[in-house]
Amino acid sequence: MMKKILGLWAVSTCVCWPALATEPDPITADPAAVAAHIALPAGVAIPDGGAVLVLSATHEALGARSHETYRLVALPNASGFALSPADQVRLTQQQGVITEWMNAGIDVDGSMSFTIDPCLTGEDVPRRARVTIALRADHDSGFQTVVDDMRLQRVLGRPVAELEACAG
Repeated sequence: MMKKILGLWAVSTCVCWPALATEPDPITADPAAVAAHIALPAGVAIPDGGAVLVLSATHEALGARSHETYRLVALPNASGFALSPADQVRLTQQQGVITEWMNAGIDVDGSMSFTIDPCLTGEDVPRRARVTIALRADHDSGFQTVVDDMRLQRVLGRPVAELEACAG
């Protein structure tokens, strides 16, 4: 019996959301469209490598695993983060492997997660700093809000004051 890969949006290690019915399948997602919008308060930023997408799948019969980590890069117009051209190619290759498993009728179990690792810019951060995160996996579906105006401390699982200072 073939299982469809289950997409999970996860932010940090403590908050997970099951995929919504309207979200695209991570296996058919357009790597060129994968992007994130992250709204943070003044005083908090996402450094290079601080927005990470992970896609994993397991071929249950063989115990084989496809696990890739993608570090999103800031877009030049400051409108968010996206996969680099090299990571778009890697994601396409990973999708191909997982699709082959599924098309062969093999049980596949998987997940997709997104994490942030922000830093402090030196400005005063509000005591109850909040964050909103929206993710996109294709141009047609648009951005899906996965964290809506939540306390940043809760998303990170630690006090905002414990964040490291941003480089530069």
